[in-house]
Amino acid sequence: MNEVKAYGIDVGGENSISRHNELQFTGNWFIDAGILGFVNLMEEVYGWDLEELQVRIKKNTKLVYYWYFPIAFVYYNNKLRGKTVRSIPNPPRDFESEIDIFDAAWEWICSKEEFIIFTKKGKRIDLSFKKPFNYFTNLLFFQPNWTIEKQKDAFMEILGIKNIEKEVLRHIDKTINKFLPSMEEFSNIPYSRTLLTLGTLLNIHSYSLVYILCFPLAFIQNILQEDIFFYSPDLRFTRYVNKKIAKLVEKVEDRSQLIQITWKVVIDSIIEMQSVWTLENMYLIKYRLGGRQDIINAEYIGIPKLQASIVLDDLVRDALNKNIPTPKRERGRIVWVWILEEFIKNKPLLPYLINYLHEYLSGRLNTRLGNKTLIYANSVDAQLREFRDKDNNLFSNEFFNRYRSILSEIKEDATTMFFAAKNAYEIFDGYEERERVASRLLSAIRKRNKYAFMNILLKSFIGKAEKQKEVKNLNRYLFDRIVSNGVNWENYALAIVIGLIYGGVESGELEELEE
Repeated sequence: MNEVKAYGIDVGGENSISRHNELQFTGNWFIDAGILGFVNLMEEVYGWDLEELQVRIKKNTKLVYYWYFPIAFVYYNNKLRGKTVRSIPNPPRDFESEIDIFDAAWEWICSKEEFIIFTKKGKRIDLSFKKPFNYFTNLLFFQPNWTIEKQKDAFMEILGIKNIEKEVLRHIDKTINKFLPSMEEFSNIPYSRTLLTLGTLLNIHSYSLVYILCFPLAFIQNILQEDIFFYSPDLRFTRYVNKKIAKLVEKVEDRSQLIQITWKVVIDSIIEMQSVWTLENMYLIKYRLGGRQDIINAEYIGIPKLQASIVLDDLVRDALNKNIPTPKRERGRIVWVWILEEFIKNKPLLPYLINYLHEYLSGRLNTRLGNKTLIYANSVDAQLREFRDKDNNLFSNEFFNRYRSILSEIKEDATTMFFAAKNAYEIFDGYEERERVASRLLSAIRKRNKYAFMNILLKSFIGKAEKQKEVKNLNRYLFDRIVSNGVNWENYALAIVIGLIYGGVESGELEELEE
């Protein structure tokens, strides 16, 4: 019997098994999460890596799905609660049909007293919906009043060797996957029971219901009370990155750094595996289940194409790979954020730079960022602001021309800012004068008052006759980059403030200041 036809739905006929005899992502992220969860389950129970699993699926698809999977699912669910068996036998060799293979697997499961419990309704397989299976509270065979016979029927329906009778499998909604809407949420659509039918699901993959059961096993558990899954369109790369993240998570004591660590792993892996194309097609998916298994605080963090092209440059990435303070306080301590992550999330960097300089000049920081970080972050922010302002038409020639050139423009802009910073530093004499002027200029920038900024700076040039060359250079910079600039003048003005504090000599490291 073809396993798909047991569903009563034609999704590929006799070619269905051959079409899906190799594991690969489908493009539907929650089915793909289930595929990764399936891979993780097989590795956890049988020790197979992805390559060995692929070989076994090609060699005998039926054995993998009808023998190995049901046993692994029951075994792992019990193992998480300390209930294990000594060994799992080899599969039968003399069975050809899916039903015969599954019957043999179910018979072995039922023969293990470690997996059996007795209830008022009768004997049942002990399947608990404790974490990570709390995602499936009261779904199918997890229900505590289901007998062993009903549990077997549900497994057979999921595996496609018995016609679907369970309503929950016919109308796919948030009961099956918490990221889907419920029928109640779309009650204004009377002609539809669900936005996703069983036929649609099986057209994505003939083993979609199997993968849905494995969905929670793709996520790295309990990161700041959330579960995290890194997703890209490539199964091998996605698995590689998630395994690296999981290993690092075990070693980290400061849980607040986990998202930063995750992004570092992602970027390092992309460079290591030369999978540049995945960078602009990937997401971090975070979720947390509430008391009623409702998803709260789900977040999908993608990398926009523009950020992807910039972050792969070693120079820029290294400059942004630093933490910077925010105006927030927790328990009286300054909250720091990772500049690279904020950039990846498409957040403006200018407010962080202004706040850092304000905190520094106010004497509230005992660390000092290198001006390489400040100038490059400032240049990146300036170019992105200009890019967004000019390129409203996604398909214009200007958009594609600027997109290709923006990285070189960031570097050229940084060079110009360093030059302005150096001249500003050399015009003034002594630490106190520089900081006094810097504070007044920063105040004007914070108020978004361009003319006050110009007035303060030009008046401060009075009496600097011996610095004619530097004043001339800075005047040219003011008129070229600030006077007629209505888009991002604050970025170019901030470079002068940075120069007054740091000078124009590049410094990339975080410095500890003396008390």
